[in-house]
Amino acid sequence: WAHLDIAGTAWADDTKPHRAKGPTGVAVRTLVNLIERATRLASR
Repeated sequence: WAHLDIAGTAWADDTKPHRAKGPTGVAVRTLVNLIERATRLASR
């Protein structure tokens, strides 16, 4: 179990050149990579 305190960066109130308005998906790629790596290591 892990609690990630990402509420402050999870939602963008306005559009910027590098992202759209709305949910940002912050840390999703990092979490997916972590889970994939843990799965690979566990299956050894």
